[in-house]
Amino acid sequence: MDRVGKTAEHLQIKDNLIIGNGLTGISNAIHLEGFIDGTEIDSNLICGNDGSGIYLFKPDGVTNIKRRSI
Repeated sequence: MDRVGKTAEHLQIKDNLIIGNGLTGISNAIHLEGFIDGTEIDSNLICGNDGSGIYLFKPDGVTNIKRRSI
């Protein structure tokens, strides 16, 4: 499997305010694809985005999403 540019193994996205994405092109607050095993999205406030709050495109692996406000 070619993982160049599509690997987010053990990524941690924690305690963020993600507000108002999409005004200049990238509409999703969090966009993950490819190999994302062990990724954790925890305690984030996501609002006012033009696209999805959390968008997973053909993910491979386990992601834990908890304590979020979308």
